Amino acid sequence: MYFRDGVIIQRDQPIPVWGYANKGVEVTVTLGGVTRSAVANAKQEWSVSFPALKASTMPITLTAKASHGHSRTVENILVGDVWFLTGGTLLTT
Repeated sequence: MYFRDGVIIQRDQPIPVWGYANKGVEVTVTLGGVTRSAVANAKQEWSVSFPALKASTMPITLTAKASHGHSRTVENILVGDVWFLTGGTLLTT
């Protein structure tokens, strides 16, 4: 799972969450009160998708729990606009 505390996720877009676990391990993920579950496949991958959210200044929490006892919590997630700036050192041209 590649989320970190304080991350901003894109508003109005489905939210994919994925990761790795041993084959057959069930992973339950909760994001902002919505829960999804998946079982790791033969490639030791799992994924779930959450519905799009509206922009908000209220942070939400993501929690992932595996059936073998491992868990991870990511806090202070905001939903808004995500922008990326790319280019060379001469950004005026």
